[in-house]
Amino acid sequence: MSTYHYEAINADGAPQEGCLESSSPEAVADSLQKRGLIVLSIEEGRGGARRAPVRPEPVSFAAAGASSRAKPGPSAFAKLNQWFDDKFNTVGAGTKVKLATLLLFTSQLSSMVGAGLHLLKSLSSLAEDSADKKFKVILENIREDVENGESFSSALAKYPNVFSQIYVNLVKAAEATGDMDVILGQLAVYLEKTLNLRRKVKGAMTYPMVILSFACIAILILIAKIVPSFERTFAKLGADLPVATKVLIAISDICL
Repeated sequence: MSTYHYEAINADGAPQEGCLESSSPEAVADSLQKRGLIVLSIEEGRGGARRAPVRPEPVSFAAAGASSRAKPGPSAFAKLNQWFDDKFNTVGAGTKVKLATLLLFTSQLSSMVGAGLHLLKSLSSLAEDSADKKFKVILENIREDVENGESFSSALAKYPNVFSQIYVNLVKAAEATGDMDVILGQLAVYLEKTLNLRRKVKGAMTYPMVILSFACIAILILIAKIVPSFERTFAKLGADLPVATKVLIAISDICL
């Protein structure tokens, strides 16, 4: 029997942590799930008492009211900027983000969870540091869902265009086994290979596209400049032209 330290949240979203003696991490996860807890991490050999939840200090409504009266109203530029943010940074189930952004998030989350940082704290930190505004909102929404009692995998499943079915299923398996950092690390490796493959495909397609573009430009120059001069020469000679030449001249006339 070994001692395992666990971190979880209950149905109300309140964090729970403690130690259990069991034969394996799977048995600990099964025991916690039977108690209605959502497992975030399980580590062997860690002890220590449960930390008390940190509660925010009460806010004085009088001070808040005075502060709001002292602040000037938003300027017209601020309102316009807010309108653009609301218009173009709205997220939903169909929102997409760059694969490089998802790779960075997965890699950083794996490191944070592996270092023992709470999942909610990790999501908050990554949301604050995200340069992608839409992905920032997605992370904030996911954090709120987890805090309200949903599992991490079900919160990810709300954004299928960002987190694929494979991604969600692996996270769901990690919740059951407690190997969140290991699974996220494997996902980061998978995403990195996928990103490198896409870059190689794009690089391989660049040369043919450049050649095709130059060919199209050459054909346009031929039709616009060269064919009309030959048409006048053929007209003076009165020669009977081949069908292919007549078609080329006709195309030149249509384009011009």
